[in-house]
Amino acid sequence: MKTKTILAVLSIIAFGSNNSAFSQETTNTKDKDIFSPYWFMQGQVGGAYTVGEATFSKLISPTAALSFGRQFTPIWGARLQVNGWEAKGAWISPYEKYKFNYIGVNADVLINLMNLFSSYKAKRVFDLYLLGGAERRGRRRFSSLRQARRPREVWPGAQARR
Repeated sequence: MKTKTILAVLSIIAFGSNNSAFSQETTNTKDKDIFSPYWFMQGQVGGAYTVGEATFSKLISPTAALSFGRQFTPIWGARLQVNGWEAKGAWISPYEKYKFNYIGVNADVLINLMNLFSSYKAKRVFDLYLLGGAERRGRRRFSSLRQARRPREVWPGAQARR
């Protein structure tokens, strides 16, 4: 239990941690920056919250992501991302907690808002991106086999499809 608590705390602390490795080549001709397309890799680690019937603190779990992408123009880019780790949930009546591992794969289009509304600068310290895309997610390994096979009621007398 201590290990899980320590892992959860470290994940929450690292929530804002975002490490990126960029390889970008620019040329400067008479105080004008010229953009060159570049590839990038990005790693993320943090905490995730699953909406459920328990308190907020009981449903926080660790998550991680790894992304690869390309910035095609100063404004447009694209990336592929793999993310996942663990998610938790709970039912109130009867009270039962469960957890499961998940993985998600998504493709995103990136729009650099700083370059959209101002000119491109190679030495800019801060960039703001708008992301949009699609994701496919899957789950495996419930905390108990009984929970994985348990039908969930959507409303009294009806069962959810599998």
